[in-house]
Amino acid sequence: MKRFIYPIILSAFVLGSSFAAEPGASGVPPAAPDSAAAERAAAERAAAERAAAERAAAERAAAERAAAERAAAERAAAERAAAERLAAEKAAAERAVTAAVAGHRRALLGFDLNELLTFCAPSYRENDGNGVSRTYADLVKLAGYFHLMRTSDDLEVVMENALLLQEKAMSDYQRQQVRLLKGTDRGREILTMLRTNYERIAAQGRELAANIRVSAVRVNGNRAEATLYLTDPISRNTYRTDYQLVKSGNKWLVVKAEAKGVVKP
Repeated sequence: MKRFIYPIILSAFVLGSSFAAEPGASGVPPAAPDSAAAERAAAERAAAERAAAERAAAERAAAERAAAERAAAERAAAERAAAERLAAEKAAAERAVTAAVAGHRRALLGFDLNELLTFCAPSYRENDGNGVSRTYADLVKLAGYFHLMRTSDDLEVVMENALLLQEKAMSDYQRQQVRLLKGTDRGREILTMLRTNYERIAAQGRELAANIRVSAVRVNGNRAEATLYLTDPISRNTYRTDYQLVKSGNKWLVVKAEAKGVVKP
């Protein structure tokens, strides 16, 4: 019995050994196909990562461009606003200078000397084109003369101040004659005539002021220049006066007014 069993066991061992030696006979996949799949997966991951990085870089660049464009737009808007503000300030300053020059001349034409002083700087000086120069202090004195001439009931005071307005002094003889007229009907007539005459001249001046034209306004910081033209409707002559102004606080004041005479057509 043993003779038959041992050969069978031996044959089975030999047969089993030969089966185990055959490639693939155990059912385990070969190593090479697994390595190729892993490489493909790694390559796909690397490609996906590169694509994600490129997208992130593109998004970051787009965001930076958008930020730069916004900043440029904001700068441009700020520059436009600053330019518009400067233009508005310049226009407002030119209007204020024009108003100051016209107001100065209007007050002068209307014999409103107290109003005239409000348009003049303490350093004010003027040249009327006939060799007569005046300062701010001179205008203060003239305003005082004009006030007394208009308000006093004393003929001597009125006559004296009327002459002072013309930069003339009352002579002793004139003073004696005036004193003889004081309290008389003739004296009262002269008093009324003087006041009426000055009021008429002032009214004519106010009407003439309608022909004022201010041009060539130039503003440079707190200083300005302008040219005033005044046309006489009767003679049709146009007179030119050059102005210099300075800004004091929020107000433009005249520092110099120089008459240039008749403008040639």
